[in-house]
Amino acid sequence: MVNRANRLEHYPSTSASNRSDPLTALAWEVHKADAMCNWHLLKSLNRAGAVGLLVFCASFVAEAQEGIGTPDAPITQEPEAPAPDPISPEPTKIPPAATAPTATSKVSAITTGSVLPRSKPGYRGTQLTYGHQATAYTFDRAAEPMYNPTWSHRLGIVPEWHFNDLLFVRGTLFIAQEFTASDVTIQKNEVELSDLAFEAGVSGWTEPFTKLRLGGSFRVAFPTSKTSRAATRLLAIGPGLSLSRRFGWFTVGYGGRYSYRFHSYTTAQNSGPSIVACGNPLAAECAEFVTTGRRNAHSDITHGPVLAFVPFEKLSFNAAFQMTYLYLYALAPVAGVTDSNDTTVRSYTNFDVAITYQLFRPIGITLGASTYSPQLNTAGTRYFPLFNRNTTLYLDISFDVEAAVSGLFGEST
Repeated sequence: MVNRANRLEHYPSTSASNRSDPLTALAWEVHKADAMCNWHLLKSLNRAGAVGLLVFCASFVAEAQEGIGTPDAPITQEPEAPAPDPISPEPTKIPPAATAPTATSKVSAITTGSVLPRSKPGYRGTQLTYGHQATAYTFDRAAEPMYNPTWSHRLGIVPEWHFNDLLFVRGTLFIAQEFTASDVTIQKNEVELSDLAFEAGVSGWTEPFTKLRLGGSFRVAFPTSKTSRAATRLLAIGPGLSLSRRFGWFTVGYGGRYSYRFHSYTTAQNSGPSIVACGNPLAAECAEFVTTGRRNAHSDITHGPVLAFVPFEKLSFNAAFQMTYLYLYALAPVAGVTDSNDTTVRSYTNFDVAITYQLFRPIGITLGASTYSPQLNTAGTRYFPLFNRNTTLYLDISFDVEAAVSGLFGEST
């Protein structure tokens, strides 16, 4: 049966108008809330929260766009300000006269026709996203003996607030619905929620000599998704760091996040026994009807490189490779039984590549592909990490609230 790859926790589309922080990404429950990556991960009860791979790329795009038109020019500006996701653009310098204008400066501005710069709105980076996703094998009936197509859509709400050029907070919530017959829901076309995540962080600091930019954030995710509730999850937390540098039209970086989850039980649970004969759900004979037997992952480490190429102001190419190590709860000891072959570590990778075009200031469109690879398949051989049966194609549209308000009311960005 084909693994579902609906991207419920897929991150906001990379957009040239995005202006947010540098790290968000490798574990937007990376990550990607308990997020971004694909639906297979969301539905796995041992899944690491990895949410946001594209968001991580978006930050690099915002920084890379600062160097458009001058690929060989050295970078001499101060540390950048937050962008809507991982690597943010450099802050606009406001001259002292504009910061605290005197009567003379105001008269001068009027007589010369110049406009005094306004402060950047605190809600910059806030986005609404909408996208469609489908597995690559959906378009090829002959790819496998059993044809199991997957097509879904997803709505994302990503509010963001910047206290200044350094500190920000962000929330994420995604709603998804599958059009095809789902392997993981009870009802047809069931609407599902992602985990509700909140993140606080710093946009980053640029080291003057090497021009390396360091950023960080801390995420808290609440178990609003059915998957997290089935895993008896109470809360997930995760600090993250990112490091990047721009080289003309290119920006390269590396990010990582450690996530820890608090659970009521070490294994995922069913809502209750499926047969009436089990009068006491806690009885040993009812265990198989109450627990799935799958161990929860109490923590994970997710890290990987990101590359952004921005040849034009409205066009960007992004690629990221994410590696995750899940750490499971240990098996409960049983008298007289030893299991020397048990391992508490699970590993998988996620490869994402995308192209983004800014149609106009508030609207950006992203076309991309994300490949989840659990490394070993059912035959014991390794998956190709860049394309396999779990590869998902997606088309996203992002709506930048700040850019829209600026266009309607003339507020400064």
